[in-house]
Amino acid sequence: MTEEDLEETFVQEMQAFSQRPSVSLLLSPMQAWVLFSQLQLALRHPANTGPSSDIARDVAERLQARLPLAPAMATIAARGWQSEYDTVEADR
Repeated sequence: MTEEDLEETFVQEMQAFSQRPSVSLLLSPMQAWVLFSQLQLALRHPANTGPSSDIARDVAERLQARLPLAPAMATIAARGWQSEYDTVEADR
């Protein structure tokens, strides 16, 4: 399969995939927190744009809304969306 064939087939498969039923996933609160924070981290990358990042942001926001967060955790979660709390290696 050529790269062009692969891309064309992938687009067709994704179109069909988007019509499938929802997927349910049972996570512990810790697993949900880790997934949420990893999504936030990925979404902070400046090149992570477009439709897939929109979907990832929606999933992260839905996780955040459902997590049973204590006050400090809620503050940390909110800061994960704010660029002023980004850290770089030089900050450490």
